[in-house]
Amino acid sequence: MNLMFIFIGGGLGSVLRYLISFYTKGIIFPYGTLIVNIIASFILGILFSYFETKTNISSSFKLMCTVGFCGGLSTFSTFALESFTLCKTNGVKYALLYSILSVILCIFAIFLGIKTAKL
Repeated sequence: MNLMFIFIGGGLGSVLRYLISFYTKGIIFPYGTLIVNIIASFILGILFSYFETKTNISSSFKLMCTVGFCGGLSTFSTFALESFTLCKTNGVKYALLYSILSVILCIFAIFLGIKTAKL
């Protein structure tokens, strides 16, 4: 049942990401991606705070909103929440390490994927 709710939320988030990116397409700067990353991070922050205090909401609905919708809209929102949580629980140095490693290693993984595909 959880997977169905995640699927529905993910579909809605993905469609919204496409529409925002399509209507804000920039030639020099990816405005659409920046906008969806900010919106998804903002929504995930609200949901995280709200779900922390509300115990009567089904886990399926929480998953649909967070993993599904926000994940479909932008996985960057999850990255931002994890960085915030690391900062809050383990200190700034772990949050910075996670952030720096994520950006550098993921860009490097893209490079390796492109090179691998050309073999």
